[in-house]
Amino acid sequence: MALEGQEPQEPGKPRPPLQGFLGGLSFAFGVLALLGGTLAAVVKPECGDFPLLGRDVLEVFGVFAFGAIVVGHLFRRKLSYGCGYASVLLMFLVPAFKQPCFSPVQFTVVGSLREINAAEIIYSSKYANGFSPSLAALDGPPDLPPTADAAGLIDSILASGEKGGYHLIYSTSPRNKEGQITTYSITASPIRPGSGNYYYTDQTGVIRMNHTAPATATDAPLAG
Repeated sequence: MALEGQEPQEPGKPRPPLQGFLGGLSFAFGVLALLGGTLAAVVKPECGDFPLLGRDVLEVFGVFAFGAIVVGHLFRRKLSYGCGYASVLLMFLVPAFKQPCFSPVQFTVVGSLREINAAEIIYSSKYANGFSPSLAALDGPPDLPPTADAAGLIDSILASGEKGGYHLIYSTSPRNKEGQITTYSITASPIRPGSGNYYYTDQTGVIRMNHTAPATATDAPLAG
């Protein structure tokens, strides 16, 4: 009796040992590939919280899928190449239609960068020296009138450059002839390396992200 998904064998004709071994190997590849595809489909992309689903690991699962498809077709093991095709669908097509997710910490740092960008717009429209010279200049005592050195636009925690598990570095261009700062940039890196993504923003207001290294102006912007 033939197993499900396996071509029937002629009665009385033994299966060659190599064919049986490779057929079993293709089935194992199919199972492993299907496992990788299932994990890729369940976990949303860009979370940064699932290091086991890195690019290198998914590439290994992709090799398993390729092996299951090729060897399965070669030895007519429907179950094997069926698992291979299913895993490819799960690994590469399903995640493409899912919205990226972020941990609460990452939501916090993105919100902090947006808050600073909004404060810089207000600051540059209110004071003649362009953008602020530092994050500290955006802070200020709530009981005193705001000034260019203490604008009172962000809280003291954010002005310190560390918030929500991230370290923020604020940089500016030199002042021009009119004494104005015309550009600035902010990089946000996790205080504990490997615990989150890296972010970058500047006077354009666009926030960019890098998964593995400090983000720069050349990285892809966040969606939305």
